[in-house]
Amino acid sequence: MSRELARRAVRREVAPEGRLAFAKRAGVDPGTLANFLDGTRWPQSRTLSKIEAAIGWAPGYIVELAEGSTTTEIESDAPAGARILVESYRQLSPEDQRRVERIVATFLVPNDQRAASHPQ
Repeated sequence: MSRELARRAVRREVAPEGRLAFAKRAGVDPGTLANFLDGTRWPQSRTLSKIEAAIGWAPGYIVELAEGSTTTEIESDAPAGARILVESYRQLSPEDQRRVERIVATFLVPNDQRAASHPQ
């Protein structure tokens, strides 16, 4: 993972609202946000904190993504683990997302139904 992954994750969250509206709501300079999202500059931690708060992410999450530390924290508590899974899922192609959904769906079927559909 890298800073670019962090930028992509933030871009995805900002896109529905638009950069200007998001910057205003987050209380960050629109130019600073644009420089961050475009890869021109990495913002100060104070700005990153405002962005995380506006998105609803835990403090420090953007830096975790940028440093790749979230990929090694699978054993962490459930909320952090859920963040890791969701972010990993979002990075997949649509085809791979559907493949993952089919795999997960097999685990959501009760055991007795699974056994009936796959006799040994």
